[in-house]
Amino acid sequence: MITTTHLLTVKKVRSYGLIRQQEVRLALARISKAAHDHVAVDLTELLSCYANNMVCHAVSGKFSREEGRNQLFRELVEANSSLLGGFNIEDYFPSLTRLATLKRLLLSCVKAHDVNRRWDQLLEKLIDDHTNKVRFSSMLQRNDEETDFIDDLLSIQHEYGLTKDNIKANLVAMLAAGTDTSFIELEYSMAKLMQNPPMMAKLQADVRSIVPKGQEIVTEEQLDSMSYLKAVIKETLRLHPAAPLLIPHFSMADCNVNGYKIRSGTRVIINAWALARDSNYWKNSENFMPERFIDNITANYNGNDFHFLPFGSGRRMCPGINFAIATIKIMLANLVYHFDWELPENQVAKGGIDMTEIFGMAVHRKEKLILIPHQPCN
Repeated sequence: MITTTHLLTVKKVRSYGLIRQQEVRLALARISKAAHDHVAVDLTELLSCYANNMVCHAVSGKFSREEGRNQLFRELVEANSSLLGGFNIEDYFPSLTRLATLKRLLLSCVKAHDVNRRWDQLLEKLIDDHTNKVRFSSMLQRNDEETDFIDDLLSIQHEYGLTKDNIKANLVAMLAAGTDTSFIELEYSMAKLMQNPPMMAKLQADVRSIVPKGQEIVTEEQLDSMSYLKAVIKETLRLHPAAPLLIPHFSMADCNVNGYKIRSGTRVIINAWALARDSNYWKNSENFMPERFIDNITANYNGNDFHFLPFGSGRRMCPGINFAIATIKIMLANLVYHFDWELPENQVAKGGIDMTEIFGMAVHRKEKLILIPHQPCN
């Protein structure tokens, strides 16, 4: 509730527009240098850094880069994902964790304790920085759009009875969820476009027909007119949802689903990945075909189409949908507007891009996406 009503409202997400443009400019500068030097770019690293910086800035404002905190955030998010998505013997034998001596010997418990300690120290310092500098005390004189997530949580702390641990938990959730989705979908989008050159050319033509030649950066106002860009993002989300299994829910009443009796209180896990590849609903369901969303403009990821649920549905759907889509759209549009791309020779010799995946808390590609950028000839 707090996230949707205070932290990630449409107005709030829109207010981060200048920050998105700033982060895109930094990424474009790195790519432009690589294009000038005729060297390849590690897009996996670049896009991960971009998504992480966006979320860090939204969470802690100007404090995000102090003392290398954005890099520390990134390390901790990756550590969280590894721990939560990996094998933990105590998940299968919970009673083991009650044995203090054995608990200290369990590697996962040791790692989790260390990661938790590092999170706690970092967030404690951030919250204290915001509190001590009284950044939120003059909100009557400030525009709401100038505040970050920590400001907002502190401003409603007493209204909602939030403890400092409550605030920390909300921040960790925002950092983890916000970084993964944007980065993973951006990387998959570029990978699928590289595997389908005609679709890459079509997207570039769509973007370049709207944005005047030589413009420094594609603006968010121009994105609304790019129908094929929206279709590419939807198709990427369909084939490669960052979270293929939605957060578990409980059935509220006895019901019957396709002949199966589901009792009230049953834990239900929705396989969004399987729904989005159901050949009974999706034509050529395994193929990357953005055009399907041009023909079917009613299909959307807002939770109303039960065959397409990359962000879930209902009251418990992902609250960061607007933040993620805004982060993805502006970067993808600028990547294809400013540069033409090709695979390094060694990747071509190996047969192209390796799409092998790794499953954890989120599904992502195993191999890094390495591409060579070129400035367009015309």
